[in-house]
Amino acid sequence: MQQRVDLILGEQVLHGHVRVLLQYEVSEEQLFNHSL
Repeated sequence: MQQRVDLILGEQVLHGHVRVLLQYEVSEEQLFNHSL
């Protein structure tokens, strides 16, 4: 049971990191486009 909880928490953390990275890349692209 505990392993399953850890797995779910791990996936949530992973998805959180991916979401943050995607937002960061998108905002960087917008900045880059504005500076051109």
